[in-house]
Amino acid sequence: MKPFASVQLALAVAALAPGVAAAQRSDSPRVPTSTADGIFTMEQAREGSKVFLDRCLECHLPEQFAGEFMNSWDGAPVAMLYDAIATTMPADRPGALPVDEYSAVLAYIFLLNGIPAGERKLEGGSKSLAAIYIERSQ
Repeated sequence: MKPFASVQLALAVAALAPGVAAAQRSDSPRVPTSTADGIFTMEQAREGSKVFLDRCLECHLPEQFAGEFMNSWDGAPVAMLYDAIATTMPADRPGALPVDEYSAVLAYIFLLNGIPAGERKLEGGSKSLAAIYIERSQ
């Protein structure tokens, strides 16, 4: 390598170092990649339980959304399940609920399936949900 090229390479590496160090710090928030990363809060799941009882129980039982139902979504992006619920429910008025209620119901469904709660709220309608995959708890 020519001396000038090695100086340029060293400068480029030095310029990137602060960003790499910041990404490696444990205090920087981890971007969730699966439901195992705690993508909803317990409070949100409790709210989802209330919404479910108020808006969904007329046609659905909570048990319908545990076990086999969630197994069929294993490995799918959270956005797909969110969109399936938000665009088809309630059956008589698809899409009529506020985004936060759809998010809460999905959090409740995740809790029914033993998926762990975390510190962050599930933000329905968010593009970030497409990068988070459903991972069943073992």
